[in-house]
Amino acid sequence: MKTPRRWTAIPLAAAAALALSASAALAQGAAQGNFLEALAGPDGNVSFVANRTPDGKAGAVRMKTKEDGAFERMEAEGALELKTPQFALLCRNLVFDGAANRLEAWGDVRIDQQGLRATCGRMVYDVATKEILLSETPRVEQDSEGSKLVFEGMDRFRIVTREDGSNEVQIDGGAEQIRIEFNQTGSGGSATGGAAGLGAMGDTVRIAVSPRGDTPGKVLTTVRQSQLHTFNALGSVRVQTDTFDLRSDQLAFDNSRQRLEALSNVFLKQEDIDADCSRMEYALDTDVITLTGNPVVRKSSPEGRTLIRQLERFVIRRNPNGTVTTDMAAPPGLSPDINFQQPADGPVRNGDAPTTAPLEIRLDDPSAVDAIPG
Repeated sequence: MKTPRRWTAIPLAAAAALALSASAALAQGAAQGNFLEALAGPDGNVSFVANRTPDGKAGAVRMKTKEDGAFERMEAEGALELKTPQFALLCRNLVFDGAANRLEAWGDVRIDQQGLRATCGRMVYDVATKEILLSETPRVEQDSEGSKLVFEGMDRFRIVTREDGSNEVQIDGGAEQIRIEFNQTGSGGSATGGAAGLGAMGDTVRIAVSPRGDTPGKVLTTVRQSQLHTFNALGSVRVQTDTFDLRSDQLAFDNSRQRLEALSNVFLKQEDIDADCSRMEYALDTDVITLTGNPVVRKSSPEGRTLIRQLERFVIRRNPNGTVTTDMAAPPGLSPDINFQQPADGPVRNGDAPTTAPLEIRLDDPSAVDAIPG
């Protein structure tokens, strides 16, 4: 006669532990589709502890088995601790579903996974697809060699582990602003100073992705060997460092190419130059910024303000010695339209009263702009 399916309640007092190894799961005759075995991996272990909560409530675990006695489902509540070779998890409530190969945790969730730390209200882990979904105000920290990425202000944070071991992260924002901060220790500041990736822009890089109209902000990233490989953002995007302020509707970073690109409604401010255009490419390895798509450039100084229009391309190059040079090119058959204007309290020239009248300049030689004050 078959053994009926059953639930077994295991009340736990101050502290009690339930440890299930991969070999034990196999011994239960559930080699196919066993959730705990999948969590443990080859020669791994899964340990689970249910402690009494701070308010004094005892931890409890309920187990459900199949007709042959194999594990099917477990439900637990209390101050819960789950440890596997892949991650460590703390929460107040947890459900293992063996048939669905699914783990769901909620209530003060904390996760630690290979340099990734996260907090949220709810987590769902699909073992078959290796997908982790964090929701209810998730906050995530990603550590790598000498740097840290912090993500917050999200509605959902989804992590998928690919076959090559890399991770793909998809971030969805609602009415709130997605905030990402990159911090590094070491030789930051510029690519020419030795930093790579986002660190080429400075030791601290802040990225904010806000809704654009009724469309929530979105971020998609990939991580390989604990290093940020690609980063793509849609929405109202802003990037800030100590010397760099960028806004656009789209942002893309490719670590293999060492390129940061901004598209649509681009505004850039770097030191004494600010500009509008439809496309910016930042070569992080050489510290060269190229603006295209009808760029309009403004350059300020104590002597006055220069407005440069009618451009096909404007290039800002930061040199190893710390100086900055600029180059420009007009569309075929045209020359840059350059307008210089002194401030209202500008210097007196030839005994005349200060003037605010603009100085119109049209140059056949674009490099002559360097001779203009400011």
